[in-house]
Formats: sequence, C-alpha cells, structure tokens
Amino acid sequence: MELKKGAAVVDLLKSGIVADFRSPDQIGEDELKVWLLVRRDLELSAGKLAGQSGHAFFALGMQAVTSGSLGALERYLNTGQAKIVVGVKSVDQLNACVALAEERGIPAVRVVDAGRTELNPGTLTVAAIGPCRRSELPGKIRRLKIYQNVERTADE
Repeated sequence: MELKKGAAVVDLLKSGIVADFRSPDQIGEDELKVWLLVRRDLELSAGKLAGQSGHAFFALGMQAVTSGSLGALERYLNTGQAKIVVGVKSVDQLNACVALAEERGIPAVRVVDAGRTELNPGTLTVAAIGPCRRSELPGKIRRLKIYQNVERTADE
C-alpha cells in the first residue's frame, strides 16, 4: 500500500500503518504530545515497560472516545502522535503529577499492573497525560527528565 502525504488519519489507521508526513518546519513547540510518566523506583524489563506503555496510551485514547473529547485526539493523531517518556522517582510523585494535570483539565490515566509476571498485583507503574501542548503542562511535569531504562541482564 502506498501512502500519500496528507492522507486522512482514518485511512492511516485502517491501513495499520503509523506514519508522520509532516515536514520539519511543521513540527514545533506548539504540537500536541502525550507524556508517559514511568516510575524509576521499579525495576521494569523492556518488555514490561512496553506493555505498560501500551496500556497507558490505549487507555488515554479510549478515555477521549468515551468522554466525547475527540477534537484533541483527532488533532493529535493527525500531527504525528508525539510521545515523551519521562521518569518519576516514586508512586507519590507519579500521583502528584497526575493530580496536577487533572487540575488543569488535561486528560490523564494511570496503569495498575495485574501482577502476573514481574510485579506485585496492584502496583502502579506508569501514567499517561495529554494530548496537550508542553506549554499547558504544570511546571513540575515540564521539568521531568527523559526516562532512561538500563536493560537488566539474565545474570541480575
């Protein structure tokens, strides 16, 4: 299937392909983004982090659909679906950041693990916030650092 620049997001989603056809000059500080907040105090394997991230992004999208807030979601889907992954030091900081976002009316979801593999049941792992512009985020969230995961080896 050949995709053309300017294809409607619905056509892209039906194709099963995620693509961003914007030129660099169309990307800026004002674009809509989703922030994923990851707890640094948990030892998450890359696979667990990927799964928890998927839950968060999907739940955020479903929240927009079920609440009827499709405008921002559609704009986000049409502008590259930027995602920023940042670290938080603890469950308390994660909850505080979600509360700050919600106070500003920014959509947010938390992911609680079922405990089938690496974590205890009920462990709060990640949260997703947005879509929104960086300038709309509370300062405490804007100042969070990019998450860097060091993959554990089989010997650990």
